[in-house]
Amino acid sequence: MNHRFSTLKFLGLLLSTGLVSGSAMAQLSVGSLIGVVEATANASVTILNPLSITATGLGMSFGNVVTSSQPGTVVLAPTGTRTVTGGAGTMGQAGTVSAASFDVTGQKNATYSIALPVLATLNPQSGETGLPMAVTAFTSTLTATVLPIVWNGVLGTAGTATFNVGGTLTVGLNQTAGLYTGTFPVLLAYN
Repeated sequence: MNHRFSTLKFLGLLLSTGLVSGSAMAQLSVGSLIGVVEATANASVTILNPLSITATGLGMSFGNVVTSSQPGTVVLAPTGTRTVTGGAGTMGQAGTVSAASFDVTGQKNATYSIALPVLATLNPQSGETGLPMAVTAFTSTLTATVLPIVWNGVLGTAGTATFNVGGTLTVGLNQTAGLYTGTFPVLLAYN
């Protein structure tokens, strides 16, 4: 067996069993091990400001909707405009119509992604009857990716950004009148 190999193997055994510390190994001169050479490499890290996200404004509000004997949808664009299809209708008093708005803070000029849900549910307020309604097809003012639930954005030079979220509400046939509420999550991460 090669003498240099057996010396290195023995030193590795001592280190792995804890009989000699890593700092003691580091004190060995490379020159004392015949045929061993060394190289150095730089090491560094950049610590980023933590990301934070805050819901602002009124939240996602589809406004006032009239139902009929046919199911329908209300599409709320992330710009805050809405369109209705099928048995869902609007009336002269639209009520409060708004897309959800979010503020993001983090590392200046960094890119980030959000993940929107596939489904959220709006339930009748307590004491009221009515079947839950589904919110699907969430969209955002950020840049779409190949995944329909993931959207990309860029933090500005101050490390801040704002984006909006819309979605599609499915209204049941003869949906019971009343206020329906719910929540939905938005996940945020650096790219």
